[in-house]
Amino acid sequence: MALDLLRTGAPPPHKYRHDLESFFYIYITFAAVYDPPKRYLGKIMQWQQESLIAIGHEKHDFLVNVQTFDQILNRKIVHDEFKPLLDQSSFLMALHDAFGTIETLAPQVSHSVYQRTMAIRRGWPTAKLDAKIMKMEKERDEHWMTYSKFIEILKEPEDME
Repeated sequence: MALDLLRTGAPPPHKYRHDLESFFYIYITFAAVYDPPKRYLGKIMQWQQESLIAIGHEKHDFLVNVQTFDQILNRKIVHDEFKPLLDQSSFLMALHDAFGTIETLAPQVSHSVYQRTMAIRRGWPTAKLDAKIMKMEKERDEHWMTYSKFIEILKEPEDME
């Protein structure tokens, strides 16, 4: 599940970026804990939490914290067939970078939403904050992850049929 959907408060409108991010986490799970000869899919223990918000915190750490990244994609545990996915030039690492960048922009959006809420409570105008929030969300949606960019990172042809 995408990080935007694992935060406190009302969930945001569902966007295609959320589906692409979910697909990315499925790939990470297979790279991290799948054993092909045994056909066994393990679990990423950091993501086995009772609360969706706690899972969100763990996924956030995976995207922005090197130690958490190294714990989840531990070269000693990852099956040999998946180790090429850990190379910095792999599509999986390019997706990690892209979703990590999207995640680093999330606190800015959250802070602006907070400022907007406080302005409403004080009876102040919010047009500038509304424009700022829309601009940041548009950047997260269009600049960092589109369907075309996702397919480009996978090095696949974009089939629109």
